[in-house]
Amino acid sequence: GYVDHKIPNLFLAHDEQSAKKVADAASGGANGRPAAAPPPPRALFRLPATEAGRRCMVREVAAVCASLAELPGVPYQHFGAGAVTERMLGLAPARDAAGGAPDHGGAEG
Repeated sequence: GYVDHKIPNLFLAHDEQSAKKVADAASGGANGRPAAAPPPPRALFRLPATEAGRRCMVREVAAVCASLAELPGVPYQHFGAGAVTERMLGLAPARDAAGGAPDHGGAEG
């Protein structure tokens, strides 16, 4: 559904924007000319670089979706944003402790 792809795509879009800002700053600005004064430092979002960081991100996305599924008035739905995020980050599906189906920590359906 919408949520399953919107959440991971937001992360991806911000990672791409941050990379563009870094490249623009390195080349002297968006128009290629040096800025009069350097802009104040801002925190930039980057996707996690390590597998542990990427797995943590997948768990956090799944936890957000599990919380959404528990809100009053939200019809029951299995949110798969954890699995979508996992694929987006190039991870193999994590297996539960018994070696069963992937565990994304979200609502089951």
